[in-house]
Amino acid sequence: TESKVVVYFPDYLLLVSSRQQLINLLDYAVYIRNVSFFILVLFMLERTSMKLRYEERKDKVVQITGPWKDAILYMLGNSQNSRYDSIFKKQFFDINQYKNLPLREFIDKLCENFPRYQRFVDGEYQIVPREKQKRFLERIICGEECFHFSEVGSGKTKVIMPLLC
Repeated sequence: TESKVVVYFPDYLLLVSSRQQLINLLDYAVYIRNVSFFILVLFMLERTSMKLRYEERKDKVVQITGPWKDAILYMLGNSQNSRYDSIFKKQFFDINQYKNLPLREFIDKLCENFPRYQRFVDGEYQIVPREKQKRFLERIICGEECFHFSEVGSGKTKVIMPLLC
């Protein structure tokens, strides 16, 4: 028998701890010929402060063509693709659209979108910010002094720290 792995949108959840793991996933995306997964991994690589660029030719040799080239150019913002937009609109939200909201409403929007990036098991997200955590986040942001986290494994580290990042 043959073992199969199914990778599809919109439910990718990448929890990787190093750039090398992302590079390995990039290689895997090419191996399984999944262009949308390839783009997602490129987005994640960019978020690790890795500078990505595309060189069309090296000497007289064309480096990458076809859907892979389109994917790279899309990810770098050098081309438009409505199909990719529809895939990744479900995966990401544009936090900048909320930048003019009052702080409390901004935090509410941030927390509303936060569960989308958590595990979804038995019909519900595993971590959902509670009202108390939302107000605590507001207190940290507006605080006039430095705040130190002391409890490891609490709601502060599972919810507040990722929201701050």
